[in-house]
This record gives sequence, structure tokens and C-alpha cells, in this order.
Amino acid sequence: KQWYQRRVAITAGETIGPLTMKAEWNDRSCRCYAYLYSIDKKRYKISSTSTKLYAYGVSLVSPPQQFVMKGYSVTFKCSANGDGKQPIQWKITTSTNTITTGITTSDVVEGVYTSTLVVTMGTDATDRTYSCFVDYSQTVRHGQQPSLVILGIKEFPSTTIYKNVDTTQEVTCRVAQVGEKLPRITWIENEKVETECPKGDMKFDGGSSTTTCAKSVTFTSTEIERFLQCRVDYPLQSDLKGQSETTKKLSLVTQRIWSLENTVVGIKGYHAEFTCLATGPPSTTIQTTYPNKDVLFSKGEEPYTLITAFKLNNIQEDKEYKCFVDTFTPQLEAPYTVTIMEIKSGMEDITYETIGFPLTLTCKFNMIGSTTTAKLRWNGPASDVDSSSFVFFDADTTITEDMYQLGINTLSTDHAKKKFTCTVDIKIVEGDSSREGKLEDEGLVVVQYVEVSKAAYYGVEKRPLVIPCKGFGKPDMVLSWQPPTGITIKTITESYNPNDHSKEVKFSEVLDGKKHTGKYTCKADYENPHSVDIDLTVLRIEDDGHPKAVSFQPVGATMELSCKGTHPGNGPKQTFSWQYKDPINEGKQKTCNERFNPRDGGTLVSPVNNLGTSTLSHVTVSSDHLREVQCTIAWSESDADGSLTTTPTIVVVEHIKMEEEVSVVEGGTVTISCTAHGDPAKIAISWYKVEPNGAEIKVEGSGDFAFDTPFFDDGCYKKALHLKIKNAKKEKSTDCDSALIPLL
Repeated sequence: KQWYQRRVAITAGETIGPLTMKAEWNDRSCRCYAYLYSIDKKRYKISSTSTKLYAYGVSLVSPPQQFVMKGYSVTFKCSANGDGKQPIQWKITTSTNTITTGITTSDVVEGVYTSTLVVTMGTDATDRTYSCFVDYSQTVRHGQQPSLVILGIKEFPSTTIYKNVDTTQEVTCRVAQVGEKLPRITWIENEKVETECPKGDMKFDGGSSTTTCAKSVTFTSTEIERFLQCRVDYPLQSDLKGQSETTKKLSLVTQRIWSLENTVVGIKGYHAEFTCLATGPPSTTIQTTYPNKDVLFSKGEEPYTLITAFKLNNIQEDKEYKCFVDTFTPQLEAPYTVTIMEIKSGMEDITYETIGFPLTLTCKFNMIGSTTTAKLRWNGPASDVDSSSFVFFDADTTITEDMYQLGINTLSTDHAKKKFTCTVDIKIVEGDSSREGKLEDEGLVVVQYVEVSKAAYYGVEKRPLVIPCKGFGKPDMVLSWQPPTGITIKTITESYNPNDHSKEVKFSEVLDGKKHTGKYTCKADYENPHSVDIDLTVLRIEDDGHPKAVSFQPVGATMELSCKGTHPGNGPKQTFSWQYKDPINEGKQKTCNERFNPRDGGTLVSPVNNLGTSTLSHVTVSSDHLREVQCTIAWSESDADGSLTTTPTIVVVEHIKMEEEVSVVEGGTVTISCTAHGDPAKIAISWYKVEPNGAEIKVEGSGDFAFDTPFFDDGCYKKALHLKIKNAKKEKSTDCDSALIPLL
């Protein structure tokens, strides 16, 4: 077509060239001509064969920078000079591997052939640079590097967002932007509601060539899970017409907790079941503040819902608790109230009432719920109590009210310290299942009364006597003995005994027979007072029952001594006995106070006499008889054990003593003693001289006769008169006698 001519002069064997290739020479044929001139100057033209020339080079047919969105295709096209034997290859500049798919190559036309690469963008596509190139030789490569910009969404949350109920979260969508051509960003809620982001809310970042739109989302309890999507398209970018990108659905999950039942109804002492639900991440764990619980089950349900059922063991009181999730920030809680059915009884642990009064025990039960049924029964005391005194409900009494009473018409000692039980059988129906339980309220009835062991007590005068009185009732009860009018007594109050709810007060006195005999009352000051009376008899030797202090008896006489004791007729056994002591021999007697030897003597037996009087008949023994006699009364059996002894009675035998023979030198002096035994105040001693003819001449105490001072000994019950005779004569005799004592 065009010839490039270069004329040079050469010599034989010389080489011309090389030619410098020009782009326009592509697809040209080239020949080398030579003109040879002969000597005769003739010109001869010679030429080489034709050689095809190609200008190495690769050109972009498509734009050097293209824009595409994920999910759409883009086409790159490159052309190369040559005969097509060296293929046009494609690769991503950051990769060493060539692309083998999506490529089509055209035929060579006028030394040019093209290659087309069609690439579909995946969801993970990013900006990149492609290279189209031809390796013309091992050392020669020609190529172009078109760039690809991935438009669409650059940043959007990919994981579920969990937030507590009633909180607000900002969600951002960042998209690529081309120059100043604003994209269109659209929010899609729950795949239905679309809202375009106002251009004024878009924020452009020139450094990253991106635009951001933010949306504020409030988490509500009405929607556990919501979906939010972001869609972008480029209406101002003609080459992207019809292209858009929509994010995957973003789950917005409300973190919330609530109880299935705001009020849990149970039976005191039994368990109840409670269910709490929460929405949140799969790792959510529901807990409860109830201390004694077991987890019955915990399972997840879509969407994002966890159900946990608890067994609340041994519920004891009405109280508010919470179920909570401590992994939520902040921690979320759901309150619930445990309400128990229980016997809210008017029956105290201990009920006090005075004997003889009526008593009503009240059992109060709070039944809760329309599906709850209950039956009540009373369990009374032991079988030894007369059940006819009780007003019982039937065992199958169905509860229609909340208060039930048990009446005892009249309290007696049979009811003392007995336990009564109110029992309620409860059944709670919950759907196809039910729970049953039994409530019991036990109360002790303490009958208030006072008691003594017997109605009549006997004591011995001058002996101590203790009479206990026991009262049953409250610890602060006042228990006292009330004596007859005008009498003051000593009492001892023992401390309260909580084991049998009793207190004891004791009458404690050394008895005085004239003072303490009478009626006594033991009384307790209950709200309804109670008292008991006793009769106290003091056993004593009566004033007219003491024998005489001294009894003067003639020799051989029979004497009677009487001893009288108090005896009520039905009282203790009464025994009389008489004791005596004989005197010491006068030769050994030192003083009159030593006249009796306790080791001598014995007991004069007297039969038992319960009539209150004993009489002793005793015969005096001899003229030298001096004896001490006393009476002892012993009371035995019951509280009157003891004895009393009378003061001794001195038995004096009336007699007179003198020497029967007195020896004296005739004409000498001699003293003769005459002693009379008896009442000294009533004894008169006289001396008589007995003449040979038997005549008695009273001695007057003159001449040859003189009297010593009379000797009186009241303690020894004797009187003596000593006669002193002077100028004693043979055959002279004297006598003495006592005016009150027969002459012995």
C-alpha cells in the first residue's frame, strides 16, 4: 500500500537495516529490493520475498475504569496487534494466576484481534485492577490495566443486634460514591416498609469515596425480632442503570424478660412451679432470686426466646422475688410475687383458759384461686377426753369461708395440756395436672386451775408443815395462799415450770395449835380466777389434857392420870403411851434435881385410843416410891407424822421415916431425925414421948428435949424435924407423926 524507500549505496555483501518499526506499519508487507548496475550500466532489479510486519501492542477497547455493583456483570475488552498466534490473556494484577473463564477472542482482522472478559461480581467482590496482556516473546509483553470499582454497600452490620427493651440503637449504612453523583439509599423494615434516606442526612467521606446514612431504631416489647435492610442504587450513573444492592436482613432482637405468672400461688411448706421467659442471645441464662429452687427445664424457642421453669421449694411466706438475666447490660429483671395459702389461725401456740369456762378455738385459712379446693377437719385430744363436749366439723367439710371454729362447752382437767390440730387438705388444679398439700396448725390448750393434793391437812403443833399448791397457767400468773382472817402466814413461791406450765406456792409454817387451825384458800389471779380450799387441823395436847404436875398419893393407893389430844375423828392414826422414870437411890442422891435416873424406869403400855383421851391407872408401890410419869401422843400416817409429850407428873407417896432404935450412952445426948414425905406446905411434924405405961406425951422442946431448925425441901417433897435429947435415960422412947400423913 505504501512503500518505504531508503536508498543507500552498498557494496557487495553489505547488510542494510534494521528498520525502526512504526505503529502504522502494522499488518504491512515488506520487501527488500536491490538494483544492480552492470559495467555496461544496465540496471537489474532484484527483490526479496515479501515479509508481513506487525507492530507489537495491546489497546483497551473498553473504558480504563469501570463501575459495577455486586451481583452484576461487567465487560472488559482489549485488542492486540498480531497474527493471533499469541493470545490475549487476563488476570487480576494482585494474582499470579490468569483468568480462564468468561473470555472470548475474535478473529484477526487486518492484523488486529480482540479479547472480551465478562466478570460477574459476587457478594464478596472488592475493588480491583485487571491486566490484559500478550506475551509476544519470552522477553516481550505488551498489555493494559483497566480498573474496576465495586459500587454498592461498603459497610453494614452483619451480626444480630441485641438491645434491652426501650433502648435506642443507631444503625449505619455506608456505600460507595462516584464523584459527586449521590447514590440513593433506601431503608427496608421487615421486608415491607421502605424509607429513602434524605440527602441532608447523608454524610460524604472524600477520603474513602463513601457516603453514610444512619437510622435510629428503638427496641420495643411488641416486637421480639425486627428486620432491617439497606438498599443502594445509582440513578445518576447511566452505566449502572437497573443495578442495586440490598443487604441481607439484619436482625434487631429486643432483650426482654418477663414472668409467665406475676403471682405464684402455693401451699405453705410445699413447692410451687414458676416459669420465666426471656428474649436475647442463645447464651442467655435465666436466674431467680428465690433461694431454694431447682430448674425443672430450660429450653429455647424461636425466635430468640428462652423458657425456664423453676421449682420453688418449701415456700414459707408472701414475698416478692425476681427472675433476671445478668448478662444483659444493664441487667434485666422481672418481679413476681409468691403468695402462700396457709392457716392464719386465731389459735395461739398456747391457749390459756380457766377451768369451768367455755373455750372456742379458731382456725383461719386463706384459700386463693378459683381452681383451688380444700377440706377442713379438726383433730381433737386423746380418746380419754369426752368427745361429747366438742363441736366438731365433719371430716369432709368443704371450705366455703375462711374461718372455722371448734367449741369446747366447759373446760375440765381432761382438756389440760391437750393438743388440738386444724387440718386443711388442699388441691390446686393447673390444667391437666394438679398439686396437693396438707396444712396443719397445732395449738396447746392449757387449762388454768389450781390444785392441792387433798382437801384436809393435819399438822402437829410446834412441828413445821409444808402444804404445796400448784397452779397451771401463764408464766406471769400470781399464785397465793389466803389464810383465815387475822392470820399471817409464810409462803414460798417456786419458779415457773415451762414443761407443764405450772407454778407452785407452798404454805410453810411451824404450827401453833390455837392460831393455825382453820380454812385456807389457794388462789390464782387468772382473768377468770380459780381457787381451792383446804382445812388445816393442828394436832396438839389440849390444855385440859395435861396430867397434874405433882400427884401426892398414900402408900398403896391407886392413882389415875389423864392425857387428852386433839382428834378430828377421821384424821390420822393417834397412839398414846405413858413413860416413867424412877429415882436414884437416896444414898447416891446428890441434889434433888438428880433424883431421877434416865436409865431407869420404862414404858407403861396403854392401848391405842383414837377418841382423843387416854387415862393411866397406876398403883403406888411402897412408901419410898417417887416416880416421874409423862404421856406421849404420836400421830402417824399422812402429813401429820409426829408426836408430843406432856410435861412430867411427879408421883409422891405420902409417908414418914424415923430411926426405930437409937443407941446412946446413958446420960448422954442424942439427936433423932423424923422426915415426912408429901406436900411440904401441908406437913406438920410433932414429937411424942412414950411412957412405960404406953402413954404418949407431946414433947414441947424444953428441959432435956430440944428441936433443931425444921428442914424443908420442896424440890424433894419432904419436911424433917430433928429432936435433940439430953441426959438420955434407959428405956426412954419417942414417936413422931405427921398431921396429914397417917401414922406409920
